[in-house]
Amino acid sequence: MKLLFATQLCHKDVETFIFNWFSCRVHLSEGFSIPHLITNDGTLTQNDLYQLKKLINVFVEEVPIQEYPNVPKVKLLCKLRLFELGFLKYNADRVVIIDADVFFYRPWDSDFARIFMSEAIAMMDFGSSLGPNYPRYVQDFGVEEDAKTPTCNTGIVSTKKEHYPRVVEQLNRHLQNPYMIMEDQGVCFAAFHGMLDYIKSIKVLVNGAGEHPIIWNWVLAQNGAHLVGMKGRKQEYESLVNHTLKLLPERLHPKIFKPLEYRINGGMLAYDTYFFGSPYSAYPGRCNGIWSTDAVYLSGNSYIYWTLPPQITKFECSVMVMDDSIKENCSGVMINGRMYATGRFYIIDIINRTLSINAPVGDRTYYALTMPRLHYYLDRPTSEFL
Repeated sequence: MKLLFATQLCHKDVETFIFNWFSCRVHLSEGFSIPHLITNDGTLTQNDLYQLKKLINVFVEEVPIQEYPNVPKVKLLCKLRLFELGFLKYNADRVVIIDADVFFYRPWDSDFARIFMSEAIAMMDFGSSLGPNYPRYVQDFGVEEDAKTPTCNTGIVSTKKEHYPRVVEQLNRHLQNPYMIMEDQGVCFAAFHGMLDYIKSIKVLVNGAGEHPIIWNWVLAQNGAHLVGMKGRKQEYESLVNHTLKLLPERLHPKIFKPLEYRINGGMLAYDTYFFGSPYSAYPGRCNGIWSTDAVYLSGNSYIYWTLPPQITKFECSVMVMDDSIKENCSGVMINGRMYATGRFYIIDIINRTLSINAPVGDRTYYALTMPRLHYYLDRPTSEFL
């Protein structure tokens, strides 16, 4: 496993996590192909586990996370178990820990690329990191805030497997002499001091940011935000939820999802342009004399099968016959077990997270399912717990 996302969850954050998991633009662009590990802080209910297991490529550790003994802020420190599990159990080359309260409302491609280029990366805090500011921290760990490593917020934090021993070393140093101000960010600050890069376009939000319109408009102009300590920040929480929903695409293209299985008879899977007379070129085919540049293309005796996120509710397209077909042989296309005739637009329910498309056997039967789009419904997380 090359890359693993990871989150430690408590019961009250499950709805928010599912919302931010789906709206995370990396997942939307990668078709939810990046595996995501969830650990249980001990408060997840059976219904929580059921809802999480329905998500694509999400792996849930049901047994509550093993807590470090005799330390304050034990839940925060246990986030470091995500590195341990990711590297040692799931054999990831890189683990990216993402808190449930990180909102993604725009694409963050540049920061995602920065993660891959970095040895270690975290978020830039809105002020000094508390632990490294204390004389005892400097005495115990031998590092302090400086121009190269000024801060460390672990709303998003990532490193490579080769650097995990650094985390273990500093964690053990803390466990031998624990104190109240210390938590996961202090361990990461010491482990990656001098080599830490920073996420640029997702901001950590200082308390009270929502009370200042100029600052809040600046927050909404970023690609995302870490709403530290959501409790007590109901207005800001609801604003970020609304902003995320507003900026999500209206429909999703099926090409972002990797099919579970497919076979394209006499050709290859394509979504933009395709011409079965010359299938290995990008030259477009036509339907009723009009160039086709956005479709799912199938020939007779072909099929495609997807398993989709539970938020996907419907599939829409027009079933068209391509002009180089023998049209009398083109009876239609089977979608989710039902035959759909050509020349019409359809909206089809997704059942049990499954979308299957089959083209019946036939000589020179070439189909274009034009303007294919997936509808989705994203549950709005409640802010009642705030």
